[in-house]
Amino acid sequence: MGNSQSLPELPPTYEEFQRKYQDQVNTTPSCSSSHSAYNSIRDNSCSTSNTIRSNAYSTSNTLPRPNQPLHADTIEAKLSDLRGKPDTLGQLLNCKKEDYDTVKELLEMEKNIAKRREKLEKHILNEMKKIDKMEKDRDKKLKKVQINR
Repeated sequence: MGNSQSLPELPPTYEEFQRKYQDQVNTTPSCSSSHSAYNSIRDNSCSTSNTIRSNAYSTSNTLPRPNQPLHADTIEAKLSDLRGKPDTLGQLLNCKKEDYDTVKELLEMEKNIAKRREKLEKHILNEMKKIDKMEKDRDKKLKKVQINR
């Protein structure tokens, strides 16, 4: 899983973040208004009715798209959305410093989780290879024992 590389490196302070990304982002409405509009559309799209779902998708097509998603992976974007945290640079620039610090901390946690998962997967694969080798050795010895009878 290459998720640890897909997460962005954010500057250590909110001010440095603003200086770095301000020229790349057109300013958008405040977090609360853009988030509430997005959440109402998302809530509609999660409804069980197909008509509501299709209406929500057609409505969402008329809304402006995010400038630059922080998450390359759609799963990471969904996780960010579930946490109620901004998912674009524009929203981060318009949020409070505390929000930036929280998002930065969450992204760091996501990186650590992804690294640990990768490490665990590698360990499991190595153990599976060892088990396969041991089973092959066992089978060879078993064949020798059967031949010698």
